[in-house]
Amino acid sequence: MDNLVSVIISSTPERISLYTQHLRALTTDFRFFSSLSSLLADGPPKDLRLLIIDNVFSGSSVVEEIGKAREDGGLASPIILLISEKDGCPVGIRALEAGADDYISLSSVPNELLIRARLHLSRHQKPHRVSPDIVTLLDQVQIASDRLLLQDALMCIDQHIGRIKGVQDVSLHIGQTVGAINKVFKEYLNTTTFRYIRLERIRKAKKLLVETRMPVTEIAAMLGYSTSPNFSTAFKQEVGQSPRDYRTLSLVS
Repeated sequence: MDNLVSVIISSTPERISLYTQHLRALTTDFRFFSSLSSLLADGPPKDLRLLIIDNVFSGSSVVEEIGKAREDGGLASPIILLISEKDGCPVGIRALEAGADDYISLSSVPNELLIRARLHLSRHQKPHRVSPDIVTLLDQVQIASDRLLLQDALMCIDQHIGRIKGVQDVSLHIGQTVGAINKVFKEYLNTTTFRYIRLERIRKAKKLLVETRMPVTEIAAMLGYSTSPNFSTAFKQEVGQSPRDYRTLSLVS
């Protein structure tokens, strides 16, 4: 995901540190306010995407503020996640009814905050950003956290194929460990991440060879190969033909 703008509302330094620590894989663009009313008084950033409201051991007034801000458009678009004292608390449930997207108990933050934030943000992604092939793959994944991780990895590879050399690059882009990425590729796609990236390069190369008149050297550079011979060797290993022969035979047929 992009380095989205996030606001954290809290007056407790320890909890501010906790929230930012677990969201840094998602963004580093944080703004801080001591209360929701102060955020609304100053005016939320126009590109605000994620709002974390620390309501641990606090009262219920935040519920009315969320509801009013949702209704009058002050917080019409951002994802709102409330941090509560515990699961099943009345304030958290009422916050959902008022317009918050989710609430998380403080004890669940280390394991749940990043996953929940990613999940809600992914639901607000524009549909055209996910290719039909990726949607088909994701439909087979029932565990939400795995589905979200796999979605981020597949979209990263799809959109940045020219700069993604291996799983380490994917890891840096999406903020997940190499081990976790390799695990979901092996479990759900029955392949390694490296193998998937290689085949995705070849798939895109075949499409460009047939549908465009781009020189082979340009296609190689676009797809991240250091040299045209390296591209030709990889292509022939997978397809059984050189890129030029593949183009010629495809056009003839």
